[in-house]
Parts: sequence; structure tokens; C-alpha cells
Amino acid sequence: MSFLRPISGNGALAMLTNIFQKYGPDSFYGLVGSVMQGATDTTIYILALYFSSIKVKKTRYALLVGLFADFCGVIAAYIVVKFF
Repeated sequence: MSFLRPISGNGALAMLTNIFQKYGPDSFYGLVGSVMQGATDTTIYILALYFSSIKVKKTRYALLVGLFADFCGVIAAYIVVKFF
């Protein structure tokens, strides 16, 4: 799910639904998936939609920062669920 979320929000939501069906929403995997769904964003979609609407051509650093923020969201989701 952590690899799919920056690319496709609906695909990650479908994967989260499968996690809920297999493990349950109150399991560790269900909680991590839920927090990850809220803590990360569809980075590629945001870059394509918003930057093209204002005609930004150089998105190299924005992509790196967005993917780093998604990585931090995944790590934070694990830590929050593990300790709380």
C-alpha cells in the first residue's frame, strides 16, 4: 500500500479494503493502513494536476519532497499505531 498510495488513491483504497477483509479493521495491519491512508497523499496526481494548471515546468525537487513526505507518513503511521 505504501508504494501504491503516491500513484493511485483509489488503488490504495481498494488495497485497504482487502486488508480490512483479510485481517479486520481493528488489527495492526488495518490500523496502520488507515493511518497511512490519512497521512500520505497521491503525490504524482498532485504534481500532474496542480502544477500543470499553473504551468510549472520544473517539478524535480517537488517530486522528491513529495515522495519523502509520503515516506515520512508511512514511518509515522507505523510508529503511531505501534505505540498507541
